[in-house]
Amino acid sequence: SDGDDGGSSEKVELPWGEDELQMVFKKFSDAEDKEVHTCDLLPLLVYLGMRPTHDEVQHIVGDLTHYASLDWPEFMEFITSYRTHDIAKLKMQFYGADEDGNGELDAKELHQLMTRFGYAPTNAVTMEALQAIDSDGSGSISFSEFEQL
Repeated sequence: SDGDDGGSSEKVELPWGEDELQMVFKKFSDAEDKEVHTCDLLPLLVYLGMRPTHDEVQHIVGDLTHYASLDWPEFMEFITSYRTHDIAKLKMQFYGADEDGNGELDAKELHQLMTRFGYAPTNAVTMEALQAIDSDGSGSISFSEFEQL
């Protein structure tokens, strides 16, 4: 425990290292100002492999600043806020699909969730996806395994 949690209930883990985030920050920033323009945050998140909506990005930016760009500390705060929002959204989707309430998704629940996301997977594709992310071999996926999708 670091003693100061900044008022948040838990520290969100980022799936990217600081070096990777600094490289992406530099790639998307204005060379002179060393700031990322807020209109570049959506493509930046897509570059990182996320699937944000314009409204999600605007809402988080609006909570952070009224300026048109973010410096490094503000950028890190944005990334942490987005990740917190993204995890909450994933948990809602995951637990909404967990019909039997056991905290894991079986093949049928995963198939229904994939269909809800707009995919049209065959049962074989659903089983392949389940096996690919079922790291403990339980035949179902936990939230931490689901998060890897």
